[in-house]
Amino acid sequence: MGAKIGYKCRVAKILEENGRALGIQLVDGREIRGDYIISAADLRTTLYEMLDGKHIDPIHQELFHSCKILPFLVQVSFGVNMDFLPNPNALVNVIKPHF
Repeated sequence: MGAKIGYKCRVAKILEENGRALGIQLVDGREIRGDYIISAADLRTTLYEMLDGKHIDPIHQELFHSCKILPFLVQVSFGVNMDFLPNPNALVNVIKPHF
């Protein structure tokens, strides 16, 4: 579908114009534009570092300063080519978590 994945490409900034994200600037200075910009970083890094603190809601600022910072968490998500209707809970039967 035309997507490209860049590995070992650290993002420095989210590029925006008129309040709309247009792309990213990598640490090495390269800029990559896109129709949709989705940060996979944590909220604090995205807001304070990548967006220079320009879009911080007061409630987030309060939470960042008052809440305990927890160790990082890794989430792995994937899509499957399967219709789960009429039982949207069928995923539980397909994937058995191993903890």
